[in-house]
Amino acid sequence: MARTSTAPTAPHDPKVAADVEAVIATLGGMVEAAFHVVDQIAGLVARQVGGPGARTRARLAGVEDLAGSYVGDSQHPVRGAGFVAAVGFLVDQPWWLEWFAAGEDGRSHRMVSQTDPDGAGFYDYEFLPWYVVPRDTGHRHVTGPYIDYVCTDDYNMTYTAPVVLEGRFAGVAGADVGVQTAESILMPSLRAASRRVAVVNQQGRVVASNSGRHLCGDLVSDVDVPALWERPSPALHVLPGLPLGVLELGS
Repeated sequence: MARTSTAPTAPHDPKVAADVEAVIATLGGMVEAAFHVVDQIAGLVARQVGGPGARTRARLAGVEDLAGSYVGDSQHPVRGAGFVAAVGFLVDQPWWLEWFAAGEDGRSHRMVSQTDPDGAGFYDYEFLPWYVVPRDTGHRHVTGPYIDYVCTDDYNMTYTAPVVLEGRFAGVAGADVGVQTAESILMPSLRAASRRVAVVNQQGRVVASNSGRHLCGDLVSDVDVPALWERPSPALHVLPGLPLGVLELGS
């Protein structure tokens, strides 16, 4: 199953300004909260589906209550969570999303999607990054920000981790944090920073910033962020093992 430790935060660096370090810590705390949900779901799936017997959708019982306890909590940043089965892993549902999202009433609701390959609007998740990267690397991943046309029709970030049973990839456990929620968490520390700072993904797409020139969803154009990911820079503070970081844009 996926590892159960919390998401790592960047280690203290005496050369990092205190206000930037506060942004890094806030980002790390948000990521940790999301991956705590992911790890809880991964552990439940491993207990329910592991062991002898046919691996059926019915054995995912319990995911709804667990995911719903977070998704339905307005004080928690996660607004969607669940398990997405590896293609062919469940004998009665070759494609299956045991996924729950917050509705307009604030409560958790099952996400309904077309999982019949012959059906209209079939949702083929087999090639999407939040599924592919954990499957191929065996590690956690953060996808986004991206426009989620399936759940929210808004900017979203999806946190996923692989679930492996008896050496076989079983699927991914995941959690969604809306970018609007992420901004509300990150903005106090960003506003307190004395320099321009942005939270970015590995492609340089902005999650949140304190600069009017760098809005959510924008690609940073004045800095080659992918290159900085390859060549460590004092201006970029990456969360270990994850495609998220804090970029100093200057004073």
